Amino acid sequence: MSQTHITGEGSGKFLSLGSSSKSQSPSSTIAISGGGINDVAVSPDGRQLAAACRDGALRLIDIGTGTVVGGFCSYYGALLCCAFSPDGKYVATGGEDDMVAVYGIQERYPVVHGEGHRSWVSRVAWDPWAGSEPGTGSRAGLSEQLAPSTRIYRLGSAGQDCQLCLWDMQAPSEGDISSSAAMLAQMSVLGGGGMKRNGSIANLGGGRGGDGGGGVGGGGLGPVNTTTLHDRKISLGKSSSGICPSLPRMDMYIIQPIMEHKIHLEPMSDLLFTADAIFTADHTGSIRTWLRPVEGEPPEE
Repeated sequence: MSQTHITGEGSGKFLSLGSSSKSQSPSSTIAISGGGINDVAVSPDGRQLAAACRDGALRLIDIGTGTVVGGFCSYYGALLCCAFSPDGKYVATGGEDDMVAVYGIQERYPVVHGEGHRSWVSRVAWDPWAGSEPGTGSRAGLSEQLAPSTRIYRLGSAGQDCQLCLWDMQAPSEGDISSSAAMLAQMSVLGGGGMKRNGSIANLGGGRGGDGGGGVGGGGLGPVNTTTLHDRKISLGKSSSGICPSLPRMDMYIIQPIMEHKIHLEPMSDLLFTADAIFTADHTGSIRTWLRPVEGEPPEE
């Protein structure tokens, strides 16, 4: 008896599985070294596969040939999760070093490391609804402070410290040759009162002490502080696969989250962004829904 599983976020796509009584072979098999794989992600164009491995390496694989074409090694321990950015230019990872790292496909090294979690990072996910496409000004206040060609990325991470962290990163335009070799990261101040309560939905306001961290969405960006990374000289070593070795802390560009908040009582296991809400889960099977603030709605007091 065939089974049908609906996947995605209301996209209408589905995956049909044949009868369990029939043995079916995979269309292709890719063997990856690294002592095992904790997570995989497919690029938006379907050409590349990112694998978060137990030996601490992110391996970027060409699906057509099955060869490793890039990646990097974590600062410490295994990588537990990975996710491609919506445009396929970056891969976010999290793992046992308690950090979030963003690997640039074009740059071929980690362009940003994020510190905010106090335990292993279980899941990373990009939020395409909170980001800003070049020239669209889709987020309030961006058009007044950033160039029209600038794109803002929003990344979320769920940790075994029960915390949700949000990170904002700014990337230059493709035509900016002097900066296109690296991402520009920023620590931004978000106003607007944070994620407001709607019925039983909890408030996610607050932020990192001393950094002026705000809440989730709502309001505009505060002063934008950016630092170019194109002057960094990072060697890929002698590896023929192009996997960047583990970076010493002095070579890392480290940012802080724009928001960090303990939202579960048990270690978090998963994170999902949708157009209207954020879904989080923990190891006990508890799933919570956090509604996004409505644009133009006054902040909750």
